[in-house]
Amino acid sequence: MKQSPKLPAQIRRAQLIDAAIEVFNRKGFTGATTEDIARKAGVTKGALYFHFKNKEDIFLAVVKETAGRHIEQILEYLKTQPPINRFIKVVVHDYMGILKEEKQLTIELWEQAHKIRRVRDYMANVHGKMVNNIARYIKKNSSLSTNKSKSLIWIMHAIFDGMLVQKLCYEGAINYKIMADQIISMHQLYLKKHKATDKI
Repeated sequence: MKQSPKLPAQIRRAQLIDAAIEVFNRKGFTGATTEDIARKAGVTKGALYFHFKNKEDIFLAVVKETAGRHIEQILEYLKTQPPINRFIKVVVHDYMGILKEEKQLTIELWEQAHKIRRVRDYMANVHGKMVNNIARYIKKNSSLSTNKSKSLIWIMHAIFDGMLVQKLCYEGAINYKIMADQIISMHQLYLKKHKATDKI
């Protein structure tokens, strides 16, 4: 195989992650091999192993680049202390955009993410960080307790997970705009009941 031109390490690593996303999406985690990923990236297996120890290591990088990056973006936006209803709108529309465009979110990949301890621990850590930070923010801007704030976040998360299953398992298009409007409205009504500080 002819190897692609030498690139800076950071760019090469990103290229390998992009290739892995495509290969995992097409073949699943169990069906994909490091050789498949190297071939897709246009590099030798030796070049791949310079950046990653094994397939699990690559998979963890893929999870960090997709779900992890999305969570970090939410937390960065939260640091600006936006009005609570604007925050809800941004999070819902952002997730809807990801759900609409994302091609690598498959049930098999998330099943593997649960089975691989390093990936499971990473996801538990970043999700926990996200839930705790958003719960503190909601509590500060409403009369909700910490536990009720966390429950509200998990309800939103459960809705998104249900939409992912619908996208992957059932025929028929999802009207993302209508769904986003309904989710936002539901959360705004709940927050209004609990005296969210900004106007709806």
